[in-house]
Amino acid sequence: MIRRLARQALAAFVALRARRASERKAAALARRAAVVTPEIVARRAEIERRWKHHKPVRDLLAAQRADMTARLASEMAATLPDRRFQ
Repeated sequence: MIRRLARQALAAFVALRARRASERKAAALARRAAVVTPEIVARRAEIERRWKHHKPVRDLLAAQRADMTARLASEMAATLPDRRFQ
């Protein structure tokens, strides 16, 4: 009896989680499919332009550029032949 109740409770819990997950996915799809007007696009561009001049964002972008430069340099060094042993 207790096992059956436990199984039913577990099944109900799993069904609830699945329903909530599908509702979240549906809400996310609805947000993505929302109508984007030219005013919204312009506003987003303005916000992004302002944020690019904000110091923490500037520092983050500079750090990302430096990281990418270092990564590219190490990849190039790894692919170039080692001339010390020639």
